[in-house]
Amino acid sequence: MLETLGTNVGLGVMPANPEKARCYQNRWVDYELGYSGDSIDGVAEELKTSRDDCGGFINHEPGSTPQQHLDRQEQLRKERVQSRIALLAFLGALLGALIPSILSRLLK
Repeated sequence: MLETLGTNVGLGVMPANPEKARCYQNRWVDYELGYSGDSIDGVAEELKTSRDDCGGFINHEPGSTPQQHLDRQEQLRKERVQSRIALLAFLGALLGALIPSILSRLLK
């Protein structure tokens, strides 16, 4: 529906105001810089832009609602943070064990 920009009247009714569409992660920089206020032309331009290079682009998981998709992505983000914390703790413990043994050998 957004791609036709409402030109196919009678084929369907827009479920929401298309001018209010936005990037969930607020990454539509060109839209924010080029348009003041809500603009269907700006939304159409952003929707046609390739997302291949977007650091925040996340493929939709088929069979899930948008909310389920967002919840899953948040869960994955939390898991990545916890993995990094665990890795840092492991490296800290390893260094904590190695440094005293190396220093004691150097001082002998």
